[in-house]
Amino acid sequence: MTSMLGMITLGNAIYNYGRNGQPIAQGAPVSHPFAENSYEMYIQDSWKVKPNFTVTLGRRYSLFSPPWETNGLEVTPTTSLGA
Repeated sequence: MTSMLGMITLGNAIYNYGRNGQPIAQGAPVSHPFAENSYEMYIQDSWKVKPNFTVTLGRRYSLFSPPWETNGLEVTPTTSLGA
């Protein structure tokens, strides 16, 4: 019935705010460059146990940090304690 009468039953909007707290215009592009630190290391060695038997071992270490927004515009949750 509401569709036949031309009534609007639903509306959506996306709001973005700049670093200064002012709203960014609707439809304006918002750039969020992200960065991360990642390090990897691999060590390998081979040992000849017998002339026809070689043991090769390797060890890998990886460290990946969580990504972060480089302009400081990350959203952080706040918990209300009812105060």
